[in-house]
Parts: sequence; C-alpha cells; structure tokens
Amino acid sequence: MTIMKEINRSINGGKQEYYRVPNSIREMKNIKKYFDKNIDETATSTLLTKDRKKGRISSKIHDLGQKKVTELNQNLREFLNKNINLVDFRITGAPDMMDKTSAYISRSNT
Repeated sequence: MTIMKEINRSINGGKQEYYRVPNSIREMKNIKKYFDKNIDETATSTLLTKDRKKGRISSKIHDLGQKKVTELNQNLREFLNKNINLVDFRITGAPDMMDKTSAYISRSNT
C-alpha cells in the first residue's frame, strides 16, 4: 500500500494530498502503468504474483486473543471495503485459521 501511495504522489507532482490509495479506476491504471514501466520484478516478487493479478499485504501481531483479533479483522475489512474498492481481498494465515477454529469449537460446545 505504501508503494501505491508513493507512486500516486510521485505521478501527481509530489503533492502530499495524493499520498493516498487511488480512488478511481483511472488513477489505478496510471499507477499500474508507472509501476509496470519503472519497478523491476525482483523488487516485487514477494508482493505480487508473476501476472501481477494478486498481491500480498503482510503483518504480524502479538497474541491478542480471538475477540480482539476478530474485531481488528472486522475493522480492516470495513476499511478496505470503504476505501479500497478497486481490489478484492481476503484475510489468511495461521492466526486467522486458529481464530476461526476456536470460534467454531466455542459455538459447537454451547
């Protein structure tokens, strides 16, 4: 996301108000065009698939417990749905899977 924001600002004359995720298909296409022309594959190999149709955002958090992680994930989903409607996303990883399993077990035992 930082790369996307930086490119958006750069192609808009370095103006700080453009340090944001693009909010139109036109802006997204301009960023993709810049990205394809100026960013080499070695810099993106851990973030994007070779066809550049799927990307990865990675983070790490401490063990905050299922309730808090569920709340944070819901906040993230709401933010992405509201602010980044040009891409699809899903939350994955071992902590998410463990929280879903824990929630399932809790529901099954009640």
